[in-house]
Amino acid sequence: RAAAPSADGLRCLLDDLAALECDALDLSHVTLGGHSTGGRAALDVVAFGCGDAFPEIRAAVAYGASFVNGPSSPLAPGTCFDFDASRGAGVPLLLLGGERDGVSAALSESRDPSETLRRTFDAAKAGAAPVDLVVLRGANHMSCARPPEPACGAAAADLAPAPGFDAAAFEASFCDLVAAHVLGGDLAAVANDAALRLSTAAAEAP
Repeated sequence: RAAAPSADGLRCLLDDLAALECDALDLSHVTLGGHSTGGRAALDVVAFGCGDAFPEIRAAVAYGASFVNGPSSPLAPGTCFDFDASRGAGVPLLLLGGERDGVSAALSESRDPSETLRRTFDAAKAGAAPVDLVVLRGANHMSCARPPEPACGAAAADLAPAPGFDAAAFEASFCDLVAAHVLGGDLAAVANDAALRLSTAAAEAP
């Protein structure tokens, strides 16, 4: 069975959408995405058997999420889960994060906000599917939540966006990156306009 409880909740959601009988929804081509804890749930499903349990999921996106265990984890803090390298055809994964992500920085010994993303990217390369990593210039953990929820603990732990950060431009770049990932567009061209750096498994292959 794919990673529970993430997988159990996802199956209920997909079943509820199917029950709507809406012709505008193509539930044979689903993109799974999430932010922060939601992004971690998406990673759980993608990394541990999604290809078998959810054949309708064709792409996945996570923002501000990683496989690095935090202080509250029952596993050793700072360790990183391995992706299941035997997960069949796999699901193409786009990892997104902010250059000023204070939540991710708190999980890193070096206090580098991108370190947990890069470690997750390296782990994901063990899988069978393509994986891309884009770190967005000037953005923080809560940049994709507008307006940020002030009661959220992540908001209190976050760093401030970089001076001059343009939230509207970030939003447009975020949408363009997701669209390129899902529709097979030129992700690198989009990222060059919006991102601090772009890494791909293909580009790093010997």
